[in-house]
Amino acid sequence: MRQERIGERRGAAQKQDRGTALAAVVGGDRTARERNSRGIAEAATALVPSLIWRPNRERSQYSCASEYEDTGSRWVSTPHTVSDVPIPNADWPKVLQAARDIAREAGITEVQVLSDVPGNRNVRLYGNDGNTITIGSLKASVISADTGCRLPAADLAQPPS
Repeated sequence: MRQERIGERRGAAQKQDRGTALAAVVGGDRTARERNSRGIAEAATALVPSLIWRPNRERSQYSCASEYEDTGSRWVSTPHTVSDVPIPNADWPKVLQAARDIAREAGITEVQVLSDVPGNRNVRLYGNDGNTITIGSLKASVISADTGCRLPAADLAQPPS
């Protein structure tokens, strides 16, 4: 039963869901996403020295929904990176451009503006693989990153039945 289930997971991992492949490994993106968040924080501080960043929460894993809920696939939310200081309105375009440049190196090229009014900025950067980076500023500033759905490495390492 267990081996049969793993074979089903591998088959599901090769399906395409709106252009997003699931064949990547959960752990594989972990350090890259965290590195992207840190890189964005460092770039933002270089532009706005008053921004002092700290991790806000632990890395979390969640089950994927929809047609992949029975595959054992997971999506991962990396620790949020937070500054108690908001990004000043005058500096927002430069910080956002730095974030986009860093995200682009990871294949995250699309932009969704969630809020773009002075004092309330929130932008989601995303790629066709389901990976996202969100940067926002209101009373504080936050950078977060999530992976798309991935199969755990242990499941991919099991031989097919």
